[in-house]
Amino acid sequence: MAWLAVASGADAVGFFCWDERIRDATTGTLKGWYMKEHPEQIEDLKSIVGEMRRLNDVLLARPLAGALTQVQSNPAIHASLRLGEKGKRYLVIASDSRQAETTTVKFSEIGDAETVCLPEKEAAPLLIRAGVAKVQLPALGVAIYDVSVKK
Repeated sequence: MAWLAVASGADAVGFFCWDERIRDATTGTLKGWYMKEHPEQIEDLKSIVGEMRRLNDVLLARPLAGALTQVQSNPAIHASLRLGEKGKRYLVIASDSRQAETTTVKFSEIGDAETVCLPEKEAAPLLIRAGVAKVQLPALGVAIYDVSVKK
């Protein structure tokens, strides 16, 4: 959900410890969901925070309004083209669907471009041709691309 927020235009993400415990009036014990009792969730959170730290330049890049549209609207997919330092551009695209999703995006100021998928450089690049790219995401998937415009 953190990258989903960034793909929707957020420039900051906050995290908190979830505590839904309620004190039993008779016994005084606390019952309910408490994050500290779920170490697997804490490990997931550490992983996400670590990834966001490694991709801090993307998080700090500002969203470019109107720079990106979906050719055919898919409400499950959220995308943002972001402008970072020294003119670097990043595409952040995320799906809130529990199934694989596909969309085609159109860039208003990019014709042809080569991309590198971050942080997994071994992942396939996204090809942007004539300002258009087809994107496929797995269920609840996120993709972050460094977009370098061809001259």
